[in-house]
Amino acid sequence: MRTRFPLPLISPVLARSRSIKQPHLSFSFSNDNPSSQQQIPNKPNSKIQFFEKPISQDPILTQSHVTEVILSHKNHPKLALDHFKWATRKGIMSDKTTGDPFLVLIHSLMCSEEHFGAAKKLISKCVSECLDPGQRQHSSFLYIKMTYSLSILRTHVLVTLFLIGFATLLPVTNTKPTTFLQDFRITWSDSHIKQLDGGKGIQLLLDQNSGCGFASKNKYLFGHVSMKIKLIPGDSAGTVTAFYMNSDTDQIRDELDFEFLGNRTGQPYSVQTNVYARGKGDKEQRVNLWFDPAADFHLYSILWNHQHVVFSVDEVPIRVYKNNEAKGIHFPKSQPMGIYSTLWEADDWATRGGLEKIDWSQAPFYAYYKDFDIEGCTTPEASACASNLANWWEGTGYQRLDAVAARRYHWVRMNHMVYDYCTDKQRNPVTPPECLDGV
Repeated sequence: MRTRFPLPLISPVLARSRSIKQPHLSFSFSNDNPSSQQQIPNKPNSKIQFFEKPISQDPILTQSHVTEVILSHKNHPKLALDHFKWATRKGIMSDKTTGDPFLVLIHSLMCSEEHFGAAKKLISKCVSECLDPGQRQHSSFLYIKMTYSLSILRTHVLVTLFLIGFATLLPVTNTKPTTFLQDFRITWSDSHIKQLDGGKGIQLLLDQNSGCGFASKNKYLFGHVSMKIKLIPGDSAGTVTAFYMNSDTDQIRDELDFEFLGNRTGQPYSVQTNVYARGKGDKEQRVNLWFDPAADFHLYSILWNHQHVVFSVDEVPIRVYKNNEAKGIHFPKSQPMGIYSTLWEADDWATRGGLEKIDWSQAPFYAYYKDFDIEGCTTPEASACASNLANWWEGTGYQRLDAVAARRYHWVRMNHMVYDYCTDKQRNPVTPPECLDGV
């Protein structure tokens, strides 16, 4: 059966003051036990579907309600931003960069120093979309909508309006969406990498002749990187699709790994994460994904700041590695890292410890990538930039998981973690010190 956990869209205070009936969102978990009513299912093969209902068809969840939620979080910009992202993904808003929710969110973010970078990013997105000829006709309407909102923020409204209005007059070429070759270069077997959709996406190929790979043109020190990936479908046993950051400094390298381990048809895909700091690794954790990652694109991201590294899948944290330097444990913080991805054969270990070999009759194998997004401090000024605690990824809202993210993280660890170096007594008879504080 499905166990639902309601989350109020509108804060109780706002709902009472305006006599608004509170609509609800749901986390929906499937559980093979029909009598189970527990909040977090504990069966290893349980699956998760966040906000499963086709919300865009729900008449209660309109743009006006999204606006109410953002207003209710005006003192908590990160929560407002998270809700806006969720509503956008779920198709609630047809005009996501000219509607009321977007404008109110911009005002909220611009009033917060630590979230000002996020506001600038959203404005850039709006500029790109408004450059469409059809959107240009709405410039005067955009002005009216921006000036009526939140009178105490009038100055920020006018500044935002000026930025958007001025930028829409620039040539289209100045706001062209980022393509693969703008940020990345092919490092291995260019004949096996094919650009798609004008370079906005790519296809990686693995056959008996070769795998392939690519890397970012720059290195980064702290920040946030993400990309959407659609993994190899069908029988992918013995293959590894990797997305990782690496300092490329040999014996003292720092590295943050996502490795997607192929499977036999019908078996769950596993994702392995690992962290290297000053050349010391062996911190593997494996999670079975709760969806089919080959059926569609999913978002994989790494948040890296002075406090922790967070690996997320569709914005659900699956791994948190904390800065435990106080316990004498190295933490990656001084070496800029490049962003890499590879598709390769690893049937000596990837699937069931190497018991399942790659079936070349299924070749060639394909993986697909799109929506590359990098925010961070680039070399050669990386050190000076990284020490600036005003960077949005260093903000208080990103120094630890919030309550919702923590609950999701706990759910993943309880139900989908299949290996943890912390509990491997053969490898670690004494529990590693960082594990005692949670990782």
